[in-house]
Amino acid sequence: MEAAKPNDFWDKAFDGLCEDDRSALTVTDSGNNNARIAVNDVLAVALAKRDECLKKRWKIRIKGKTIVIRDVLDKLTTWIRKFMVWL
Repeated sequence: MEAAKPNDFWDKAFDGLCEDDRSALTVTDSGNNNARIAVNDVLAVALAKRDECLKKRWKIRIKGKTIVIRDVLDKLTTWIRKFMVWL
């Protein structure tokens, strides 16, 4: 059994999006370089929002649980960095 290539996962996820989301994420040139640039942009925004949440100490309560928004963004940025290795 052949292991799936990292780009196969991205392609499968992209194919599962609705047409509006696909068109918003489509880059004009093909290749991993443009995908890496897009993911870097997402990472930069997530890091900026994480820093803002840290300064403002934003928290929300859902069903009796307190969720620290900065912690959620920390997890998000960690996963973005892991996926960048595949690009």
